[in-house]
Amino acid sequence: MYKTDTDPVLIFLDFHEEALSCVTKGATIAEAEGRDIVLLHGIDMRKYTVVERNDPTLRTQIISERTEWLKTFEHQLRQNGQHVRATDLTFKDPRKIISARYAPFIVVALKRVHRSAKIQKSLSDVLIDRPPCDMLIVHAQSS
Repeated sequence: MYKTDTDPVLIFLDFHEEALSCVTKGATIAEAEGRDIVLLHGIDMRKYTVVERNDPTLRTQIISERTEWLKTFEHQLRQNGQHVRATDLTFKDPRKIISARYAPFIVVALKRVHRSAKIQKSLSDVLIDRPPCDMLIVHAQSS
């Protein structure tokens, strides 16, 4: 759990090219609230075959690729004057990642629309049990 004097805005990202617009929306909220940012990304290994999931070379390659991807956003946010408290890359279920951390505002950036219903349903207890907590789900659109 990340907690100092104020809780950060959590920005959870799906891996897609349009994620920058979602990060920008989350950063705008963080700036308006005077809060730090925590960038989160969960690697979903279910889309890989069993052989690929157990391949340490592929796993290392994916971790490296996604770490660089998150660092790109972190660098852009820092250049814009935002304070990024942490970046977190994990293989856990996104719903577990988000619900394990307290934040007054959670921005979830998704490309696939069907995932938003699952995220909303699983996080409804977080939003109810830990008020005040708001959640914005941003759908990235290809232009």
